[in-house]
Formats: sequence, structure tokens, C-alpha cells
Amino acid sequence: MKTLLICIFSMLLFTAVACDDDKSSNNNTNNNNVNNVNNTNNATCGNDTVEGTEVCDGADLAGETCITRGFTGGTLGCAATCLSFVTSGCNNNTNNNTCGDGAVGGAESCDGNDLDGQTCVTQGFASGQLACTVSCTFNTSACENGGGDGLVGDACGNAADCGGVSGPGLTAECVTDPTGMGLFTLPGGYCSSSCTAPTNPGDPDACTAVGGTCINVMVASYCLKPCADASECREPDYGCSAVPGGVETDLYCLPPMGK
Repeated sequence: MKTLLICIFSMLLFTAVACDDDKSSNNNTNNNNVNNVNNTNNATCGNDTVEGTEVCDGADLAGETCITRGFTGGTLGCAATCLSFVTSGCNNNTNNNTCGDGAVGGAESCDGNDLDGQTCVTQGFASGQLACTVSCTFNTSACENGGGDGLVGDACGNAADCGGVSGPGLTAECVTDPTGMGLFTLPGGYCSSSCTAPTNPGDPDACTAVGGTCINVMVASYCLKPCADASECREPDYGCSAVPGGVETDLYCLPPMGK
């Protein structure tokens, strides 16, 4: 009888220990599962890698830009918390005026092949091919003269005859005495405009847009018509010659010396 009681007691003790071991094992498993979940959801903000609930992290913007956030341009940033974007560097600039991008914007008259629907006719000429200068103003040098719209070098009686000499930086004039002192006269009137001669003659200026070149004529600068020979100038008053008294060696439509 005593032996039987010892055996029963031993069996109960073994069962209790076994149950405790299973409970301990289950607790460890549950803890590991919780830790795994936490490792998945937790993120390290500041490591330049979007993780967990972060919307961005430093330079990692998860493919977002100012444009995808509803702006027209600019630089998108990320908040220090990695939970929101910084849009202070974004903009909604709808008045783009970058000359040379091929699209008219801002104060540009044209840009590349984009003439904003304008033609030689809308610019006051009879016909021809309107173009755009590299400074995004109209180039009417290939437009055909329309009535009183005289171009650079054409004959004139007054400024109203020189409508072809118009555009930004130009004021049409019927020039007869460019120096204002009788030192050099332009008989019959010369459609032109005063201008600012460029430091580098190769630079674009307002005169080139109307078929002229800005040249210093003694004490003032005017748009003159360049030429290769007299056939390009009006006859018989004008020939193709260098500017009197100047250092310019190129040829322009001018009256013969002494007139």
C-alpha cells in the first residue's frame, strides 16, 4: 500500500512539472510573435529609407514630387518626423517666362516655333514668314512690306511710313540727320530707330528683329540695313557702303558720300 501511494504521488508531480514547462514554452512563443510584429511596424526615422508608417524619410520621398502633390514645380522635402511632406519649396508658377523653352509665357511675344498664333499679317504686314528671335521677340525681317509699314532702310516722309520698325526697344523714326548736327544726312528719309549697340556685335538686339543692325553713327546709334551690294538697297539714292567716319567695316544701305 505504501508503495502504491508513492507511485501515485510521483505521477502527479511529473504531470504538474510537465504542464508548467508547456506554459513557459507557450509564453516564449507569444512574446516572440509580439516582438516580430513590433519590429515590422517600428521604423527608424532619419535613415533615408521609408519604413513602417513613414510617408518619407530624408531624401527618400517614396517617389513623390511637388507635381504629384498638386503643385506645378519646386522642390519637395520631408518633415523631421518622417510623417509628412514639406511643401514650402513647391510653387504654382503659371507665368513661366523662360525664354528658350519653346513655350510662350510671361512677357514673351514668342518662344522658338511658338508664335502665339501671330503671323506677318497680324503684325501689320501684307504677307511673309514671321519668326522669333533668341530673345523671344518677333522677327519681322521676312515679312513683306505692307503699305506704310516701311522696314529698316526704306524711304519715308515721316515716322508713320515706318510701321515695320516696331517692337520691344524700338521707336519707329524717319531719320534724315542721325547726328542732329548735319554731319551726316540721310536724304529721302530712312526708316530706322535709335538703339543701343551691343558690346558684342554678335549679340541679338532689337534691330535684328526688323532686319537691321544696331550701329553707332558718329554720335548716336541707329538701326541700319546690312547689305552685300547696292541691289539690296533702294535705288537710285542709296548704295552699299561702310559707315562714314566709323570703324565699322561691314556694309550697309546708305547714301553715297557727299549727299
